[in-house]
Amino acid sequence: MRDKHQKKLQKDINKIVKAMNENVYNDILWLGRFYGHQIKADYYKFEDGSGGILTTWIELVDRKTNLTKVIKLSHHGGVINFVSYDMWMAMNTFITEDCAVWEKEDLRHDIIDYRGGVKNVKRK
Repeated sequence: MRDKHQKKLQKDINKIVKAMNENVYNDILWLGRFYGHQIKADYYKFEDGSGGILTTWIELVDRKTNLTKVIKLSHHGGVINFVSYDMWMAMNTFITEDCAVWEKEDLRHDIIDYRGGVKNVKRK
């Protein structure tokens, strides 16, 4: 059975993923091309009942190339900014190194808007 601490930790993770997805969705450069979603979560409860650690696996997805990467985040209820930072750094690494968009693509020209149907966006 889930306890209050586990629910709080899960809620924190959901907020981080949602904020990241909204930011990429509204970004003028990426136009919703990348997103992340949780695929699994495990909760380890401390024996003394003082809390626990929520470990989540987040799948990062590139809609253009269908490239995916799974990352693991752990949250114990401490400072949520560290978990948020880890998530943002993982997404940044996914975009810049794993997908290598800066090396493979010229983003100054036509790109696809992934936010709601396929539309070409002209860049000058």
